[in-house]
Amino acid sequence: MATTSGTTDWRSSDDPIGRMLACIKCLSLSSASPRLLGEFVRDENCYVRMLAICCLGEFAEHRVEATKVLSECIEQSNCDDSDTKWFIDNAEQRLNDQVARANDAFAAKLANEVQSAGPLTSIESIAPIALAAIFFRPRRLKVQGLRLLGFFKTRSTALFPAIEKSLLDEHYTVRLAAVMTAKSVLDKNTLLSVLEPLSADENDLVRQVVSGVSNSPK
Repeated sequence: MATTSGTTDWRSSDDPIGRMLACIKCLSLSSASPRLLGEFVRDENCYVRMLAICCLGEFAEHRVEATKVLSECIEQSNCDDSDTKWFIDNAEQRLNDQVARANDAFAAKLANEVQSAGPLTSIESIAPIALAAIFFRPRRLKVQGLRLLGFFKTRSTALFPAIEKSLLDEHYTVRLAAVMTAKSVLDKNTLLSVLEPLSADENDLVRQVVSGVSNSPK
């Protein structure tokens, strides 16, 4: 998978999760614009499309442009699968300021994914909805998304940006969920590195968590 050094590498990645990271990266760029997400909404992978549409919904302050981009992408792409249609509906609701209704619908879908996740569930199939939850604003969705990622014992660097972002969240419960997720999916050395963004005031929490971590994932 491409390194995290730039969005361009992710965009050309053959790894769908790499392209999902590119969607998220677009939100943090100083030149962030709904236009940057257009190519991902048209991606051949339905999970990339779903996450891109969720990210598009984050441009509430650019609602007119985001709605236009979404409409153009729908016209230019084949969105026959029901999951992609659901995310399109969700994004349109958010872009039309029906935030509470959209968040409730997403929370219900996410809760179902958390309950049904099992050993046969692949990270490729679950990562989009978990990552999308983490990048939604409501605290409960972020926590549920982190819980969902915690089901996977993987060293995938695709999880790092989501965990690192959550460690800086304004809500303590989200930061705590991020620490617990990091504990379940990362080895000790990587965990110590990822936990660096935590403030000194939370060192006790870090020490408690790290003390129970072995040198290899469980």
